[in-house]
Amino acid sequence: MSVFATALLALQLTGAPVQEFTPVRVADSDIRGSVRALNQGEWNTALHFTQQALEGGARTSVRAAAHANACIALHQLGQTADAAQACRTAVALAPQNTVMASNLSAVQTRMAGSPSAGAGN
Repeated sequence: MSVFATALLALQLTGAPVQEFTPVRVADSDIRGSVRALNQGEWNTALHFTQQALEGGARTSVRAAAHANACIALHQLGQTADAAQACRTAVALAPQNTVMASNLSAVQTRMAGSPSAGAGN
């Protein structure tokens, strides 16, 4: 069973609500900026910060957080296919991170429920 499936099953078994999207935080100024922008609904600003983090962040944790937060912003901008790819990259970089797996699940669930999701990407 994948880490993603295990995390989702654990959340379901505990009866805890599955939060749809959670920004990922790490000790990096660009990641902090992306989280602030996401919390304020400033999707393009969040993408700017995630791009800055990817350009300057050599650490795996920073790259994973940047992709995870880009996933949220892209989804909110209607770029669902790109959001799913960003989430998959984040999970590949940090396979034990259940927040990233949950974010990927949320995007995949929305894609499954919307036949035109990702159109125009």
